[in-house]
Formats: sequence, C-alpha cells, structure tokens
Amino acid sequence: MTLPVMKKYQVLIGGRAYSVISDESEELINASALLVDSLIDASTSDRGAILTSLRLACQLKALEYRIEEYHIRDKRLIDVIDQENRRSELF
Repeated sequence: MTLPVMKKYQVLIGGRAYSVISDESEELINASALLVDSLIDASTSDRGAILTSLRLACQLKALEYRIEEYHIRDKRLIDVIDQENRRSELF
C-alpha cells in the first residue's frame, strides 16, 4: 500500500493566512478555501472552527468533483451506446 503524499499549502480565509498539510490537490484545497472564505464571517477568529470548516469543505468539493467525473463518464457511455445503436440500425 502506498502512503499518500502530503503537501503544504497556504490559504487565505477571512483575511488570515492558514497553513494546510494535505494529500489533496492544490485545486481542491484552493476551491475549498474559497468556499469557506465566502461563508465565514471576517470577525471569526476561532482557528479550530475555520480549519474544521476547511476540512468539511474539502470533503464536499471532493464529492462534487467525483460526481462531475461520473457525469462525464456517463455521457461518454451514452455516446458509445448511441453510436452502437446507430450502427445496428444500418444493418
């Protein structure tokens, strides 16, 4: 079993910089930080609450990305099925 590669990221939430260590992609971390930043009140100073929110946002974004991948895969499968149906109609 391969251990995940942990990377360090800097994100800005509520005007404050946070260091995050994660095995998630930079794209996912940044999208999650933007989501939390859009929801967090700038006066919130509870670091634990912000980092917990960031973790939850990462989980949400990861699921959203996975759903999008399924939609793309489903579209490709439907295209293949449609092509096969058109071929079979010709014969």
